[in-house]
Amino acid sequence: MKITITVILFFFSSLTLKADYSPLSLYEMMLGAEKIVYGEITRLDSETFTFKIERSLIGKESELIIQRFQNWPCAHRWTDYKIGQRLFLFLRTYEGMLYSMSGGNEGELPIENDSVYINGLSLDPPPPPRPDGTLSEYSNTDFIDLQKHEVKGMSYFGHKTDLISFIETVLQIRNCFEIEYGKYKSIQKATILCDENELQKNIESNKILNWVYRKLKNKT
Repeated sequence: MKITITVILFFFSSLTLKADYSPLSLYEMMLGAEKIVYGEITRLDSETFTFKIERSLIGKESELIIQRFQNWPCAHRWTDYKIGQRLFLFLRTYEGMLYSMSGGNEGELPIENDSVYINGLSLDPPPPPRPDGTLSEYSNTDFIDLQKHEVKGMSYFGHKTDLISFIETVLQIRNCFEIEYGKYKSIQKATILCDENELQKNIESNKILNWVYRKLKNKT
């Protein structure tokens, strides 16, 4: 319990970053990406990395050249770029070049073995502990659990999930939801495209899908 509370307090202290930029939510990246791929870094230069694709969820490319994330005062990449690093990427084009989405590197998800790690800033934090130090009853039911993980010897704060299940979830969300943007590229309206009864069956066993459904349902 003590470790869990410490992690939650650490997360809330990190929210001061949001005063300087607004991290994209996971579902915004899922639905707004021009390319979604996973694979391995094969080459590096000072500004870009070459990415060998194991699977592309949008498109049929086998290799991409992507702009490296540049650390800045409000956000740092979880570790240095290295050849052989495996990543799950949400990408968009800007001025003819590909970038990972979101200003805090939330669009680059590290992969280790059969797991992918989702950046905690792209997910809703659970409610803070009660005054007596106990956790809210909603912490485990309505929010995705977040904690510190060790990935390739480095600390990474977020959510660990199975890579294959995550791929299936991303595809289902892209097939089931359509979004319209309002001012400042915020989601103004969401439309559910698939059968909600079938969707409900999957929601019961899929925490990420459940979270996305609840967030977007409020915008339908």
